[in-house]
Amino acid sequence: MKTGNLLFILGLSLFLFSGCEKGIFNKEETLIFGKFHGFCVGESCNEIYKLTSKNLYEDTKNKYITEENFKFEKLSKSKFEIAEHLLTEIPEELLDLENETIGCPDCADQGGYYIQFTDKEGTKTFKIDTFRDNVPSNLHSFLDEIETILIELN
Repeated sequence: MKTGNLLFILGLSLFLFSGCEKGIFNKEETLIFGKFHGFCVGESCNEIYKLTSKNLYEDTKNKYITEENFKFEKLSKSKFEIAEHLLTEIPEELLDLENETIGCPDCADQGGYYIQFTDKEGTKTFKIDTFRDNVPSNLHSFLDEIETILIELN
């Protein structure tokens, strides 16, 4: 076999096999997070953000939370840097929960936290009470971090 043909086959093999590492088979992780309030008027009633490994987006519809209400627009790199670490801080205890509602979010007009995590396993969505007495204590520090980030982003 000629050296040129061998190099071509080797190069083609490397190209094809390296393509298996990326593409449609590896779904990028995303975290949609924020706070929502039902009986409220104004832009600050529903502050929802979408975080990926590369960017942060803000929901510009500002409507009460339903997935079809989201319309995300990319934010600056400095805003992304405020929230980027959240993807690595999602508590396993949260992702292991079966119940998508924790406590009674917005039942007493106190609002709620919205968390939606998507990875290669699928999507998990949570609505979480803002009253800490209604939330397992192992989630408090994560919710505190979200609260801090929301304040910094506004």
